[in-house]
Amino acid sequence: MLWASFWQEVAGGPSTPPEENGTPALHLMLFPTLLLALAATPTAVTTLPPLTPLERSLAAHARDGRLEGTTLLDAALLASGVPEAQIPAAAKRVRAALAPAIARAKEQTGEAARGRTLLSALHETVLRRYELSATELDHVERTGEFNCLSSALLYLVAAEGVLTTARGVVTPHHAFVHVTVDGKVLDVETTAPMGFDPDRARLTAAQVKQLAGGDVSPEEFRAGLKQVEELPSLSLVAAVYSNRAISLARRGDSAAAALALDRGARMATGALLRRLADWRASLLSKGAKDLVELGRFDDARRLLELGLEVTEGTHRAVLSRSLSIVHHHLGVAAAERKDWARALEHVEFAMSLGFEHEGLSELKTTCLAQLAVLEGSAARCHAEGLTAKSPAAREASACLAALATELLERDTPNSLQYARRALQLSPNDTRAEAAIVYAVDRQARLESEAAHCDAVEALIAEGLPHAHALAPQKWEGRRLAGVCWSERSRLAFAAAKWSVAAEELNRAKVFLPGDALINQSLARVEVNRGIDLANEGSCDEARPHLVAAVRGEAALSEKVSATLGSCAGRRAAKAAASGDWVSVMAELRRGLRDAPKDEFLRQNLGVALHNHAASLLSAGRCGELRALEPELDRADPKLLAAVKQTCP
Repeated sequence: MLWASFWQEVAGGPSTPPEENGTPALHLMLFPTLLLALAATPTAVTTLPPLTPLERSLAAHARDGRLEGTTLLDAALLASGVPEAQIPAAAKRVRAALAPAIARAKEQTGEAARGRTLLSALHETVLRRYELSATELDHVERTGEFNCLSSALLYLVAAEGVLTTARGVVTPHHAFVHVTVDGKVLDVETTAPMGFDPDRARLTAAQVKQLAGGDVSPEEFRAGLKQVEELPSLSLVAAVYSNRAISLARRGDSAAAALALDRGARMATGALLRRLADWRASLLSKGAKDLVELGRFDDARRLLELGLEVTEGTHRAVLSRSLSIVHHHLGVAAAERKDWARALEHVEFAMSLGFEHEGLSELKTTCLAQLAVLEGSAARCHAEGLTAKSPAAREASACLAALATELLERDTPNSLQYARRALQLSPNDTRAEAAIVYAVDRQARLESEAAHCDAVEALIAEGLPHAHALAPQKWEGRRLAGVCWSERSRLAFAAAKWSVAAEELNRAKVFLPGDALINQSLARVEVNRGIDLANEGSCDEARPHLVAAVRGEAALSEKVSATLGSCAGRRAAKAAASGDWVSVMAELRRGLRDAPKDEFLRQNLGVALHNHAASLLSAGRCGELRALEPELDRADPKLLAAVKQTCP
């Protein structure tokens, strides 16, 4: 996605070339066509060979335009694609072809006469037919076909030693020669035999079409003639490179086209230099894009670095952004190999270019954290002495958060400390918040394994305010605390420590209020606690626990009734042993309220009532007997009759 966006910038950015017309400026403005040609061919730009000795010499003098150690003809033949080893022979053939015209010109006296004669003689001997794309000088020598650029160059080569003021000229749509005669600058239209000091006003539409092709109107062509730029000889050579690049691109040879543009950009000056450098950058960018798609990131990096060598302005920014993306890719690849130091180098270089793309900062923090882990220190995070208001706090926080995540399993205590420090530096950073949740979760699980549930509670309370950072994932922190207390209660239950088990289950219930198992376990604890108290004869203390057990689990109702009935029976038996029938009856009555279906209690209550009434009857205590008459009526009618006879 990043690269696709970049390529749209290149394809639609400034300096997009137009249709070819045989001139340096116009040729390279054909770039949309050039891009289509490159897209249709499998040939990819992967690298450019180093400068040859001759190219190195020409490039060294590009800015002053001087041709030291070589000639204009040799340089133009090199730009035309003639191999260096074959240049001497090719130059010899060209000079031989030019010799008759030069000889005729030298017979004339005066700059104007020589210039005019040289032009007409060249058209009679070398220049035979105008061809829009005929830029290469060796092609002109072999076929006689020429365009404005090749004819201007051959005129300048032939003028060496013949004219003293000849120099190359370009406009947005054309190339020709200037000669100064008696202080006046004259045009030399090298495409026509009578073109010495021509009358431009008489230029016809047909002539414009022949010179510039069908895409340039006569008005545009004439307007361009007012935008004249005199170029050093080397810049004309650069124009040959640029025109040749178009031809190569049309043939599908993008690698050779990129090479020609590279050499041309190193030798051009003025506006031509800017155009060539931009178009060279675009072509190298296309090659780099192809390499990225093939996963050849190192090759793409080298190509983009080469592109930056002579590129300025907007295209330099585009190349820099692309180079940043490539270094990001290289960083990812190094990280996948766990070469964290190398990955960090690529990431930092990508950032140094001034561009920020998705995942770059995260990759940097991951690299820093991994290196910190390897080094056993958080020094890589550079968090020492920082506060939340420090400019570097967010980056340091992200590093510490990543370090905390890396150490989560192997060194949980330090992981927790780094997460706390990360959160301190950047309280609202989701990375720090997520790190603290993960760290407290891990530490809480360790504490839970040791049954340190108070510590688990404290850790969960620390993490809960930041649980939103895990969204859409839901953190089960509260459940972790509830399970800890529940597990602790199980141990207490096994040891019959009912009060402890109940307390711990109630704490578990705070975190898991709707948990059926906890409610059931709490009911079992209460019933066992009540049974123990009942077995001790502490019926009143047992009763609330047993009642609570039934509320928690209704199925325990019968067991609870039986327990309370049994407790009442034991207490009644103890009272009966001492002959305390009042207490016996009180215990049995209370037991029947708890266990109304207990027949044993009911029978014993009848026996106790009989014994108590009999003793009252023997003592003649009629007042107390009358109070018992309703119960005697139900339980012992015979005894009731005896009571009524004695106490009418």
